[in-house]
Amino acid sequence: MPCQEFQENLLLAFCLNFTACIISMKKADFLKIFERYSYLLLALFLVVFESTLIYRGLWADDFWEHSAVVHELSKHLLNPENPIIYSHNPHAFFSPYSIIVAVFSKLTGLNSIQSLSWFAFFNLLFFLFSFYAFCKSVFTENPNSIAAISLFLILFFCGRNPYQWSGFYHIIIMDNMLPYPSTFANAMSFLILSMLAKAKDKWKPANIIGISLLGSMVLISHPPTALFLFIGIGSMNWALNGYSVKTGILRSAAIIIPCIVLAICWPYYHIIDLFTSKGYNFHSDSLPLYQGIISRNWPLLFVFPAFFIKRDPIIFFFLATIITLTAIYFTGYLLKVYGASKILFNLNMFADLLIGYLLVN
Repeated sequence: MPCQEFQENLLLAFCLNFTACIISMKKADFLKIFERYSYLLLALFLVVFESTLIYRGLWADDFWEHSAVVHELSKHLLNPENPIIYSHNPHAFFSPYSIIVAVFSKLTGLNSIQSLSWFAFFNLLFFLFSFYAFCKSVFTENPNSIAAISLFLILFFCGRNPYQWSGFYHIIIMDNMLPYPSTFANAMSFLILSMLAKAKDKWKPANIIGISLLGSMVLISHPPTALFLFIGIGSMNWALNGYSVKTGILRSAAIIIPCIVLAICWPYYHIIDLFTSKGYNFHSDSLPLYQGIISRNWPLLFVFPAFFIKRDPIIFFFLATIITLTAIYFTGYLLKVYGASKILFNLNMFADLLIGYLLVN
């Protein structure tokens, strides 16, 4: 494909120039720069590389449905019709994210395609910021190095024929994923988890209300990512923040239950329908994420050394999340609730974070 060929050539040019700069440095200078600025340098590279692709605007697949949703919301924000068929039936893309983009479109006068293109850039910056904030709040030592290595693994450490699917951020497909609510939801999830880690000793009602409001946005915008978020909240309260099982459950419930209640009250569509028979097409479309499990996900095997390393709350946190996500992934297949497979990206991403932590420490 010409588009993919262009991306690969552009990526090769960046890599060659970056490698030439590294070779010309002294070892001590390189180590010093890597320790302090590794994440910033990788983030800058990604911003430049992805901005070039965003500017080209070669969108495909679900982008056009999201564009139709944004267009409809920008014209009829309070009472939108279904943008795909002539009907008053609600559309599952009428999410907080789509409303934010629609309001941006209305205020700026940009059309829905242009607005989503701008939000592709915003989501990229938001993801890079929240990913770093998460690493900074969880890893007490060497957060820059761990964040840089983990992000590099997410972008490049993929199995054979990686998934061309919403929520997967390997370098060749990432630009197409940036305008989607899944990227916004993933970035928001990392921000929420970083807030929760920092609020360990500051458990105040204002913190809980803020986290619950943001969590409800994740649940409405992209339910599979919310599942990852809720598991991450439970694992963090139990393994990382050091609460007892009872306290961890209560504090997790104090966040998750309000998220669910707020999502149920969402006026644009009934989120419960996504988990009933009305979501059949959603589940059947997700079945390909169960194909080529080993060949596409073999990097997950590199987390096994973590099972044999000394007691470490950080490792426990990641292992608890990874094991739970894996159990849900296979349970979804057994119960034919194939939409559960969409947590696979979050599973891989947390595995890359754990691998990055093991490599640095």
